[in-house]
Amino acid sequence: MEELGQFFGFSWTKNKPKVFLVPDRKTIDTLREEKKPNWLVGGGGAREGYVFVLSPENFETESNHQYSDEEWRALLKHELVHCFYHVVTGFISRPRWLCEGVATCLSGQNEWIKPVPKFKDFLDDYATASKSAYREGGFVVEILLKQFGKEKLIELLEKIKQEKPDEKSFSKLFESVYGIKLSYQELNKLKETS
Repeated sequence: MEELGQFFGFSWTKNKPKVFLVPDRKTIDTLREEKKPNWLVGGGGAREGYVFVLSPENFETESNHQYSDEEWRALLKHELVHCFYHVVTGFISRPRWLCEGVATCLSGQNEWIKPVPKFKDFLDDYATASKSAYREGGFVVEILLKQFGKEKLIELLEKIKQEKPDEKSFSKLFESVYGIKLSYQELNKLKETS
């Protein structure tokens, strides 16, 4: 929490999210109010006041993941990043690729994801998060942080809160903050120079 507070620029001193370890898929599906794929092993958020992750003892039987202790800690951090992200954006989680990308990058999970040669799918994840939001989004955020710094990312998140953009206006907002079009072509150029 302290590390994330330093990144996002505020200390979370009151009403910190409570962390719950859940025993099985059935509990995850109940908490998420729908059946989710086996790769989804956590959830919650700042508005809810809690995060939950599948208990590490049950990963082998209740998920299609095989996590080391370090990967499990990154999973927990991923869910806590969402809490900070939602506070900064005013509980707006769209675009989903950005929300999941920030959580994946800041939690360190990029370390266990095979880098993609070119970005080609993540922009399809505006309203919903498919695997590309996790697979590509974390690397997009990593490149944005390397090329432009965390201040620009925080500026973008704060503007999401202020402007509440839809998909079309988010592209304009992104361009106003970063000075480049939100496109595979532009982001792949940045990827090549990173």
